[in-house]
Amino acid sequence: MNHAKRHSVVLIAGVALLAAGMVAASSGSYEGPDSLSDNPGNLPLTQMRGGVQNVTSLLQNNWAAHAAASENVWFRSPSVFAEYSYTDSRDKRVDPFGNTGFTSHGRNGTLGLNFLSYCDVAVSLAGTYGITAADAMAPGHLVNNSDTYGLSLTMAKNIDWFLFGVSGSYNDGYSRTRTPIGNILKADTTSTTITPFIGAMYSKGNLSLSTVPAYMYSWTWADFDSTGAAPHADAHPSQETFVWMNTASYKICEKVVVSLQANWNRLTHYKKSAAVNVGDREWLTFGPKLTYRFTPSTSAYVSCTKDLGSGSFDTVQALVGVNYGF
Repeated sequence: MNHAKRHSVVLIAGVALLAAGMVAASSGSYEGPDSLSDNPGNLPLTQMRGGVQNVTSLLQNNWAAHAAASENVWFRSPSVFAEYSYTDSRDKRVDPFGNTGFTSHGRNGTLGLNFLSYCDVAVSLAGTYGITAADAMAPGHLVNNSDTYGLSLTMAKNIDWFLFGVSGSYNDGYSRTRTPIGNILKADTTSTTITPFIGAMYSKGNLSLSTVPAYMYSWTWADFDSTGAAPHADAHPSQETFVWMNTASYKICEKVVVSLQANWNRLTHYKKSAAVNVGDREWLTFGPKLTYRFTPSTSAYVSCTKDLGSGSFDTVQALVGVNYGF
């Protein structure tokens, strides 16, 4: 079996296994305000997927160009990017009393830097500011508003078609939840994630393919302060999520590239407290991306993804961005 055929077998196997994993998720039970942290549009998951896509694309372009390894160059092929995303996520779970989870609307602004470093290690560094507004009937009318600042760093290295790396993020946030009688529950939250990943990539002519499975560990610390409400115990939930990211890109012409991503996601562990461990849940994420290159160093892109197969959430995310290489 020759070099190109081996790449094709690896990627076809990835797509086949993704299709085999397309099973419907269980509907789960109503989780109230906690549905804001375990929904498919949460910030740490968005940061990780974006960082992995950035370093994979950087490695793919460098590999396709057959660039010689630069053993002693710490900073080359840099580019800066700015993105704005909007996420609409609706918790469809209902408890026996008819209470529903949160419907949330999140807006994130991101500034970042991508570059190749020592031994051709791809690096993506990004800072994000996000705001979320949410409401729920749980029971009565709960209203939540939150602000979050975050930093994420993703690094990866390839050996021929095989790649491996790690992504991490730190987020600090402040939220306010108003109850039907006007009581306010405030919370300072910090979250830390680390995500190791491996993958395979293939490029030939105008076509590029990649398949990257990743396992994300997330820890959150929430310190509550009640105003006119009953005291609320501090929480330290943890999550583990398996994400299998698959991307196909095709360069239509020198200025236009179209991409399609198909991800399989599985929340394998969500421990809200020492006594409460939420069951598994899985869903699929599909969506197109269009990139237009104004000049060889300047491009703009737009993407839209939708989660499918989840009985718990209905989530859609739209993103626009610009990239400048120097």
